[in-house]
Amino acid sequence: MPRREINLGHQSAHNLENSDWLIDNPRSAENSPKTAPDQNMSQRVDVPVILLLLSLTSACGEQPPPVNTASPAPSLSTAGPQMPVDSAVLIPASAAGDIAKVRELIAAGADVNVRAVGGRTPLIEAAYAGNSEIAKLLLDAGANIGLKKDDGESALSFAQSGNHAQIVQMILGVEQLMVASGRGDQARVKQLLDQGVSVNACGFDGRTALMEAAYGGHTDIVKALLAAAANVTPRKGDGATALSLAEGGGYTEIVALLRSAGAQ
Repeated sequence: MPRREINLGHQSAHNLENSDWLIDNPRSAENSPKTAPDQNMSQRVDVPVILLLLSLTSACGEQPPPVNTASPAPSLSTAGPQMPVDSAVLIPASAAGDIAKVRELIAAGADVNVRAVGGRTPLIEAAYAGNSEIAKLLLDAGANIGLKKDDGESALSFAQSGNHAQIVQMILGVEQLMVASGRGDQARVKQLLDQGVSVNACGFDGRTALMEAAYGGHTDIVKALLAAAANVTPRKGDGATALSLAEGGGYTEIVALLRSAGAQ
């Protein structure tokens, strides 16, 4: 149950300070009548007066609990729930070329494949604007090169029509890496990785190069992709992962490699 706080205000505090029953009220002594001591007081036994004095003494001895009127101190704990990141902000940030904002959102876990009106994605916006550095950040974070707008335009088509050759090469490199990984072309995979092709970008149905290699049972290529920091957690549209594809094919060595890399 949350703590209930009582705010007495200035008037209430003033009333408490001047209450007759407060033992530390200075006005009690000042306003008390001063009478000469009765010489025979010690010889008088006035029972009602004694009982009254005893009851007053008991009441005065019980101080009222202090009232906390201060605001509660803010919690210093940072373990509470964090505000969810607004992935949609990636779209205008990518279009505007705001590299710092894109980095911040990706680091916070934003969905790099978030879609806006008309099917726009951060990668499509970056390709349309020719923001190659942002396109690279998005691809490295798992952007899907196969997503299209409602009118059929894709990141690749925008990059080609805008003559953004660097972005065109990035996207084509991702396609080639997936094809080579699926075919078991170890030499081509090494060449593409050496060129800096994004190993975690995905294509049709969310497939990645690691999934293609795992499905084909290409152990050496799986090793090369993992060494290039391939992500083991992505899922295809049907929920399959690189691990489940390797298990389905009975590729026990690949299964062990993926598990050792954190796949579950």
